[in-house]
Amino acid sequence: MTKQTKDLVWMLVSLAAGFAVSRLTPTPPLTQEGLAVLGVFLSSLMMWITISIDWPSLITLFLLGLLPHFGFPAVFRGAFGNVTVAFLLFTFVLVYPLSKTFFVRRCAVAFVTNRFARKGPWYFVSFLLFSVTFMGLFISPSVLFVAFMPFLEDIYEVLQIKKKSPTGNMLMLGTAFCISLSSGMTAIGHVWPTLAIGYYKAATGVDVNQFQYMAVGIPTGLVLVLSLIAVFRWVYRPSDLAQMDLKKAMELKALVPKTSRREVMILAVMALTVILWVGPSLLRGVTPALYKSLSRYTTAMPPLLGCILLFILRENGEPLLSFQEAVSKGILWAAILMTGAATMLGSALTNQEMGIKEWLSAMLGPVAASLPVEGIILFFFAWCILE
Repeated sequence: MTKQTKDLVWMLVSLAAGFAVSRLTPTPPLTQEGLAVLGVFLSSLMMWITISIDWPSLITLFLLGLLPHFGFPAVFRGAFGNVTVAFLLFTFVLVYPLSKTFFVRRCAVAFVTNRFARKGPWYFVSFLLFSVTFMGLFISPSVLFVAFMPFLEDIYEVLQIKKKSPTGNMLMLGTAFCISLSSGMTAIGHVWPTLAIGYYKAATGVDVNQFQYMAVGIPTGLVLVLSLIAVFRWVYRPSDLAQMDLKKAMELKALVPKTSRREVMILAVMALTVILWVGPSLLRGVTPALYKSLSRYTTAMPPLLGCILLFILRENGEPLLSFQEAVSKGILWAAILMTGAATMLGSALTNQEMGIKEWLSAMLGPVAASLPVEGIILFFFAWCILE
């Protein structure tokens, strides 16, 4: 029996033992949920001893989050300090396997080799920039940029574009701009939107879910991408763009191998996570009670479940994701540390005893009182840009 098979057997045995304990009849003062906690403790102990102390710990968090008395918000706060840090941590791990597949190349090739992209140079440029924008919706910008650069080099070579030519510079700049823009269009694995949503909830008490954010972020981002393309075409106007040999664009397909089973499994886990993120928001107007119940799981639960699946599922005897590799290469620790520091800084700035809120209100109150609502919005836009 291989180690992978043994791990799977021990995981099932451990979970079964914990479930069996949770179904026993409690003796007062022990409660039924107390038995469930003992069951989680037994399952965790067995997995730590027989499998490992790393990824089985995620199962412990997941099981505790399902208990009504604790819930996922309390579990994430207890384990990581707050839900935002947990969300980013699990999302970085979740999207890392995509960079190890040919998904980025495959997606880009699908965009730039369709018959519309080959109608002319500007069609090709537009589809190329929209391809990185699409992938940037759910892939960390730094990961996407590193993964996309080799393919951009291949595009230069196949279409005979010189790196430092006007067209080469435009494609490089456009790629960087679009990846940056896309990281603000959704909060999936992106630091700044996640922080902004957290601050908004802390300030107003109103929670903004993934669907609500994307309903504004994606259209706004698309308008900005179209504006960027317009600037390139009518302001920058690269003189050598017409020299691009689009007849060779189909040769780019040869640079991408057939889709592997491993890649399909990784994409399926990612798709499930996105559905769990967005799905509850679609139920808000249909079944408010179910939406409220699912919202208690927080945005960090879906990537937690996705990470667990990536560690459990095997292909050719190997897990879809190695815990050691994910922790050392997949997590942007600088972003995690900055998020924790920024969250604490925000808490300090809004602390009632510091007097900062009252001081700003007194200073900006006269300015805000003399402006219409639209003017106040523009004022705060300008304030944020200035900062």
